[in-house]
Amino acid sequence: MDIATVIGILLGVSLVVGAIASKTSIGTFIDPASIAIVLGGTSAAALIAFPLGQVIKIMKVVKKAFFTRPVNPVDHVTEIVRLAEVARRDGILSLESHLADGSHDEFLVRGLRNGH
Repeated sequence: MDIATVIGILLGVSLVVGAIASKTSIGTFIDPASIAIVLGGTSAAALIAFPLGQVIKIMKVVKKAFFTRPVNPVDHVTEIVRLAEVARRDGILSLESHLADGSHDEFLVRGLRNGH
């Protein structure tokens, strides 16, 4: 999990709550009907603007935001250099068999398979 994500969320919530609390009681701003309108309206707008499949995929995005480990750039560079050596030695088409084992970064694999 990236600690910056957690810090950002906590900081944002604290600032909003602090700003509200500095002017009046926090209870003044907690209204179930208002919460329903905001959350329901946001959900409705997302369903109107995007296909259902994309809306459902948001949970994967949220999961990645909190639970994805940071990538070590040195590991990626080492992997790309190794694949470049394989392509130079055995030809670019030989990369397909090397990518089939599933141990490579998904983004890298998709980029190599698309060839763009």
